[in-house]
Amino acid sequence: MLSVVSGAVLLGFQYALLALGVYISFRILNIPDLTVDGSFTFGIAVSAVLCASGHPFLG
Repeated sequence: MLSVVSGAVLLGFQYALLALGVYISFRILNIPDLTVDGSFTFGIAVSAVLCASGHPFLG
């Protein structure tokens, strides 16, 4: 049970940083710059492919 809660908290902190990046860019530029969202998703996809292919540093 404790590992589920700690995992949820860690994931929440990661998403909070993502939301903070979008919020700050919106405040400064007055346009919703969603580069943060795209790069976050792209990084997850690249990490998944590298882990699946047995990359020596990730998998």
